Amino acid sequence: MTDCEPISHDSFVAQLLSNASDARFWNLAQGGKDHFAVDRRLMLGVKEIAPHFGDLAVASEGFLLRACQYLTGTTGIAQFIDCGPGLPTGHRVHEVVQAINPTAKVLYVDNDPEVLAHAHSFVAANKQVRVVDGDIFTPDDLLDSKEVNSFIHWSEPVAIIQTATLHHRSGSASDVARIMQTYIDAAAPGSCTVISHFLDPQDVASGTLRRIEKHLLDSSFGTGWFRTLDEIRAMFPGQRLLDPGVVPCHQWPNTETDPISWVQGCVAGGIGQKLTCTP
Repeated sequence: MTDCEPISHDSFVAQLLSNASDARFWNLAQGGKDHFAVDRRLMLGVKEIAPHFGDLAVASEGFLLRACQYLTGTTGIAQFIDCGPGLPTGHRVHEVVQAINPTAKVLYVDNDPEVLAHAHSFVAANKQVRVVDGDIFTPDDLLDSKEVNSFIHWSEPVAIIQTATLHHRSGSASDVARIMQTYIDAAAPGSCTVISHFLDPQDVASGTLRRIEKHLLDSSFGTGWFRTLDEIRAMFPGQRLLDPGVVPCHQWPNTETDPISWVQGCVAGGIGQKLTCTP
């Protein structure tokens, strides 16, 4: 088969059934129904190490929705780019922000055919929502896209969402920061980035997290890195972190919230804002 020859339907289906998907795995972790046997086998292995792993996924999703409510209601941002929306089990970003501001625009970007088909099906009638096929880890291509630029007005503040995505990117935190820097450079002052990421709290849990990480990397999934708070903070280059900073997702914005399990505290989130002027 040449590079330009399209993959056959049978080959595509075989690939779906044999390889775990980050979107389906995350959906399963949140208690959803959009997953296959290969995803369930992967999750069984993870839950042998951390039985309450799903608490981590639910915490990340809850942070995402609270962050979107905050940005819409408090900062007044009315443009959102959701990078890697996956297969949500509950409210979607456009539902949350448009409940506060019906004119808010949401752009979903993904390159997973399942995610794209799912997204197209639930936004077809909403003119304030658009779905784009693109690689969220190559922002230069997205920023050059006519489809993106005809929808997003870069002269106005925009929220760039990278929740439960960047821990699937290999390399150092500085490599990930360079990806985020490209998005931030294109955005207007006052724009925000929303990030959640697997967290290594550097305590007694670290050994167990390394086992989960190895299980993910050794599987057909092949991705999923736990990084430290300092490494995650580095993913907000040149931005002001909004209170309470980068914290375990269940503690945003209320740092007094107790975790329901140890693993719930192993995903961190925060919001960074591009300064309106140079200090």
